Amino acid sequence: MAKQIKMTGLKEVNSNLKRYAKRLKGNERPALTEMVALIHKTSMEYTPVDIGNLMGSHRSRVTKLGSKWYGTIYLLAVYALFVHEAKEGTNFKSSWPKGRKYLDRAFTDKLEKVKGILIKWLRRT
Repeated sequence: MAKQIKMTGLKEVNSNLKRYAKRLKGNERPALTEMVALIHKTSMEYTPVDIGNLMGSHRSRVTKLGSKWYGTIYLLAVYALFVHEAKEGTNFKSSWPKGRKYLDRAFTDKLEKVKGILIKWLRRT
């Protein structure tokens, strides 16, 4: 069963993206691809590792639907949500809190770099 996770800060990012979308002029896909790749990589680094299946199950894509671009990061491992939402004190083989909220933390920890990527691509126009 899939579950969507609401992440804080997305409203601000979405608002800024809409405001600057016209300035990107065709650079939307490479800009979003770079941002998604950064969060994807960071999430993998934050994922607890036992045999590496959870880390290796990360996938991402950038797609266009209508006139809007979407970046998606998802995991194929059936237990990914359990690990992501695990309560503090859950016994992972890796040090705490590496495993908990690995996707959320990847986004929030790299928010400034994501903004920097956006600024870099806005300057290319």
